[in-house]
Amino acid sequence: MKNTQQNQKSPHLLLNLSMIALETFYSFIFSHDDVVKQHAQYFIQQQTVVKVNLYIPYLNFYVRFTPHGLLFDSEAPTQKPQLEISSTLFGYTQAFLLGNKRGLRGIKIYGSQQEKDQFRDLLSQLALPHLLSDWHKWFLSSPNSEVTASKNRIQPLLEKIDYQRSKINSLQVDVKKYRNRLQNLKRQQRLINISFSIIIVLLLGIILYHYFMN
Repeated sequence: MKNTQQNQKSPHLLLNLSMIALETFYSFIFSHDDVVKQHAQYFIQQQTVVKVNLYIPYLNFYVRFTPHGLLFDSEAPTQKPQLEISSTLFGYTQAFLLGNKRGLRGIKIYGSQQEKDQFRDLLSQLALPHLLSDWHKWFLSSPNSEVTASKNRIQPLLEKIDYQRSKINSLQVDVKKYRNRLQNLKRQQRLINISFSIIIVLLLGIILYHYFMN
């Protein structure tokens, strides 16, 4: 009986210790990393709560953004979570410890589209390789200092900007195509209207001709 109780408590103890370690680490990052702080500003202002789902093994916990950092809790808060993320332990490991893009894309995010996009950008900045690329600036930042980052930190943002730029260009091309198609449809409609008008006039002329001839 005691062995069963110990086995049940072990995962919870491990989860609590992991959450304490993550809370301490990321609260330090949020306080000293200007790039992360900028990306997280919206969620800090909104006091956003995120439900984190972990599969294989199945666990879930909650993360709340505060001005002092991140708070991790295994119990559901009174505030309803605005965002929810789901992945396997391997997926989270790939995304956050290795900075793997496929692992990051594999994390499912549920919420409003705007918040989902912003949160995925933030997640890319929380990957350990990105954080360590600017570790020396953690101890040099000041409230009035400008936000600077290495190429590794801004690379995902540059890629997203390029993607959005190409998407905008393709949308602009589509808009031009639709405008041309609309103009062609208007021109065809005008020709059809003129043709019908001519036919109606001819028919009226024929009818009047036969009427007066008879």
